[in-house]
Amino acid sequence: MNELTRINSHLVWLGTHALDIVAMTVFLYCFREREDILRMFEMVSGQRMMTSYFRIGGIALEPPLGFFDFVRDSPNVSLPRWMNTENLLTEIRSGACAPKALHG
Repeated sequence: MNELTRINSHLVWLGTHALDIVAMTVFLYCFREREDILRMFEMVSGQRMMTSYFRIGGIALEPPLGFFDFVRDSPNVSLPRWMNTENLLTEIRSGACAPKALHG
């Protein structure tokens, strides 16, 4: 769960950073992936923000049956999406997406 929280935070960072370089599509893609992680949180605790889920000595609830299979299978769906996001950012950085008028 801690690792999913970390990935969730990085997706917020990347999406908002993409807005700074005028990459709205990347922002939307990052938040789509974030929604998938928040669905995993909801599956475990019934809430999207889990401030009281972690407790001293353990966790508040045990994950439901099928949770670990769902998390294990999620990279099969997410990885191609993340690669697409990386390609979009690389094209923007190299100027491949810029209008021809900007190339001089």
